[in-house]
Amino acid sequence: MAKPHETKPYTVETLRIIEAIQAVPVGRVSSYRDIAGAAGLPQGARQVARILHALSRSQNLPWHRIIKANGRIALRPGEGQELQIHLLRSEGVAVTDEGTVDMDRYGHIPALSKKRL
Repeated sequence: MAKPHETKPYTVETLRIIEAIQAVPVGRVSSYRDIAGAAGLPQGARQVARILHALSRSQNLPWHRIIKANGRIALRPGEGQELQIHLLRSEGVAVTDEGTVDMDRYGHIPALSKKRL
């Protein structure tokens, strides 16, 4: 008899990234790079992207608030960019039709809780 599928617990790094993503408030954006830095992984921007891709639904992450450090939405037209623009605008973030956000105005660098996971 086969055992039921068991999921592995998340790594400490994954939990810190999730916490940093959840710390981005409504009406603000953060970059993959800044999320990684807040989680203590200064070279972990790609890891942030992978976690968003894999866990956004199951962890109810505000994926739409995470963009490139240059203020551009990473998703391409026809592959989710329009939805991300719509979600950001619905939260009051000014986004150009090309998918650019003013990071000076809307950027946010999360501060994680003192209690490290």
